[in-house]
Amino acid sequence: MDSVSILLINALAYTFILLHFYRNGKLSLGFILWLAYTISAWSSYLFVQQPLYFASIHNCEIEIFPCIYLLVLLYLCMRPLVHINKIPRIEITNEKGLRYLLFVCVFIQALLFVVDIPQIIRVLTSPMELADIRTAAYGRDGESVSNIASNPFLNRLSLFYSGVKPIAIGLSMYLLFMYNRQRTLIKIFAITTFLFSLRTIIITAGRGETVITLSIYFCVLFLIRDALSLKLKRMLTLYAIPIIVISATFFWAVTISRFGDSATFFMYKYMGEPMNNFCGILFDGIKGYTEGKAQFSYVYRYLLGDSGFENTVERYELMENTNQIPAFIFYTFIGPLVMEFGKTIPIFIVFFLNRFAYRIVSKKRNVHLGIIATYIAAIYFYIYGVFSFPIGNFTGLSMIVFLIILYRLFGKRLNVVS
Repeated sequence: MDSVSILLINALAYTFILLHFYRNGKLSLGFILWLAYTISAWSSYLFVQQPLYFASIHNCEIEIFPCIYLLVLLYLCMRPLVHINKIPRIEITNEKGLRYLLFVCVFIQALLFVVDIPQIIRVLTSPMELADIRTAAYGRDGESVSNIASNPFLNRLSLFYSGVKPIAIGLSMYLLFMYNRQRTLIKIFAITTFLFSLRTIIITAGRGETVITLSIYFCVLFLIRDALSLKLKRMLTLYAIPIIVISATFFWAVTISRFGDSATFFMYKYMGEPMNNFCGILFDGIKGYTEGKAQFSYVYRYLLGDSGFENTVERYELMENTNQIPAFIFYTFIGPLVMEFGKTIPIFIVFFLNRFAYRIVSKKRNVHLGIIATYIAAIYFYIYGVFSFPIGNFTGLSMIVFLIILYRLFGKRLNVVS
């Protein structure tokens, strides 16, 4: 069976599971996240039929077993999320903890945004093409060269907050529409969170950042939809339409700027390459495993010593030298786990995620900000996970630390209102 036929069957399988999720949970979080992977599956099918595909690094023979392997693991990850179709309103009795938490987040976001205002102005008034802005936004080691990066303290603070930011985006929407106390501070938190997210998108010309940010906003609003009045829903729709139009225009403009007449091919590539790469390049082509050094370098360094690299370029070199496959292309979030640990251990990791998710969604009457933040972290993880492993290095470590803080502050100090 040729690659096109296999990827057609693969896309139909994802579509069938999407319908299965809808039948079991209607419009649930699991349905929305699986829809992203279904779009990726169909994009992969279209991607391999593009004339430019055969001259690209992605050209390979797709095998059916890797498609099945990936499909099963993704299904196990997202099946529990079919049971999440709304987030309840909760009453937080630890008001002091919430106030301190929001104040710290507002301070960090405002500080980092203000420091980069000159960079934002330069980008918005720059005569450079968007592709040049995108290139100029990163140094040789893959770290941002914004004003924040030039200050060691602010750079470290920004790195830590990179794991907090996706959760802050979701919590800002939840608290804004679902919590009736500390309204002034919550509104300021929502504004600084939006501005901080906008800052990242602007100075990096980041298409992926745009998609992930909008996805978190959309998913959280979807999960609290029953608590919103008809008037508020209409108002949000009016706000959403221009935001979506501007974002889509920006996304396409960056693509055109970078790839010119080949933009259509690269649009298929953007969504379609992860499954193509996993099923055709990685699964049968990998020769060795990095054993946690690449995606979990901070944990590896603190517990076992030197991780073997100092910057992003060296990390890619480590991966390519060890795995013997390209390291700078997308493989879905399952791919890096295989590159780290082989093909067996990811099965146990996914099984753990499956059991953990079922345990979380079973807490119908014990929902608190920690669990709500875990829902948001799952949205971020799986949307980003269409392309790559999203919480490697310091971002993942800081996200886990922030979730632990939320569990400690709010785990037992709540009442579910509705």
